[in-house]
Amino acid sequence: MTGPVVSARKGFPSPKPLARLLPLLAPYRTRLAVAFVCLLVAAAAGLVFPLVLRFLLDAAFEQKDRVALDRVALALLGVFAVQALMNFVQVYLLSATANASRQPCVSRRSPISSASHRRSLPSVARAN
Repeated sequence: MTGPVVSARKGFPSPKPLARLLPLLAPYRTRLAVAFVCLLVAAAAGLVFPLVLRFLLDAAFEQKDRVALDRVALALLGVFAVQALMNFVQVYLLSATANASRQPCVSRRSPISSASHRRSLPSVARAN
């Protein structure tokens, strides 16, 4: 067996062997595209946070406008909610895709190897 393919850039492994995985992910490209969009929206929401915080501080200290302060605080809460929802959807889709794409590999295992794969933690009753 050969070692990892090393590229010319300071000894980093080449990503070329990963190209063999792309056909396995083809049935899940819709899930992966939605997860990528969720990643972009969550990252954008994270970048909007300092901007909204600036408006929050301006409303509180410079304008002394309680209505604007409440409005900006609710907007900040909305940004957090959008970011949390997008992170949840992204993690859910990527986990479901990883599990679904792994199923064909797991079903090809022999009964002996799958039985040895499941390990149970020692119970308290056996310790006594």
